[in-house]
Amino acid sequence: MFKVPAVSVNPHNLIYQVHDGAVGAISVFDAGVPLTDDGDVASLAALAAAVIPGGRYRTCRALGLFRLGAAPYRTVTADVVEGAALADRSAARVVERMLIRMGLGASVDAVSVAALAAAAPGEAGIFIGDERSGLAAMQDVLASVGGWLLTAPTGAIEVGRLAAPGVPVMQIGEGQIEARSLRLLRVSDPGEGLPAWRVVLRHRRHWHQYQAGDVAEMLSQELRADLARDALDVIAEAPAVRSRHPLAPELTFDTLLTDVGAAAAEAARRLALYSVRRDLVALDVLSGDGKRGAAGGERPARPVTARLSGRARHGCDRPAREQWRDGLVTLTLWG
Repeated sequence: MFKVPAVSVNPHNLIYQVHDGAVGAISVFDAGVPLTDDGDVASLAALAAAVIPGGRYRTCRALGLFRLGAAPYRTVTADVVEGAALADRSAARVVERMLIRMGLGASVDAVSVAALAAAAPGEAGIFIGDERSGLAAMQDVLASVGGWLLTAPTGAIEVGRLAAPGVPVMQIGEGQIEARSLRLLRVSDPGEGLPAWRVVLRHRRHWHQYQAGDVAEMLSQELRADLARDALDVIAEAPAVRSRHPLAPELTFDTLLTDVGAAAAEAARRLALYSVRRDLVALDVLSGDGKRGAAGGERPARPVTARLSGRARHGCDRPAREQWRDGLVTLTLWG
């Protein structure tokens, strides 16, 4: 994470905290100026007892702490790396550790986590400096790669991501569809299903928004401009789509990705998803035993790809919910 606002937890000893656990690296800035790393210690006692020259800082990475050698000039921030290796910092692995910290590690579906980590290996990171639910924070991380999270009927917590419909895994014939139940739904994306011609994907977020008074005067205008931004943009375009559809929208996505390569790949992937026309349909089909009965309720739906009556190919838009009532299942399909 970049430019994380360091929290002063011991003003007398100039000790700051950037995470309530272990981190892999801490790079400290005072008024945007990088300070010099003076080494790492293993305990809070050793950090408090250290003699540190001015212009330097010493870390206790095991506790997510650092200590300055002299009083700060202005705002103190830090670039922070959490996760032992790059492979541990994908969106899937970050969410997995969040679930473990919440005491839900035993419920995590390791297979789905590994599959998403392999499909979207780009580095992601989140800094939480306010009160929010764990679910909201995890959704922010997963949204960076078009991901989702659900609780399966077994109780396992699964993750995945929205992908274009692929090879059908099931076929729904006319005899399985409840009469007059097939209906076209409104697409809520900007453009309401109209192909998008450009995707702007925001990444490499600055967690502290520098103001003019936060930055040291010695810094160049270029560095000042870089510190003033809140994120970087990467753009993927399809001009041919705009030629065919003059009203084609431009879509902008905020992400927590930190690497420009991963951001560019995700922008291209989303352009491929959104640059073609998409329809959203719902239909009622008989439940698994093919009989209508008194069953009712709802359960999470995994994304599937289906072929309707041997024609159009549709896939589940997202793990919305399967609605069960009177022996029927309502499926929401996108394609």
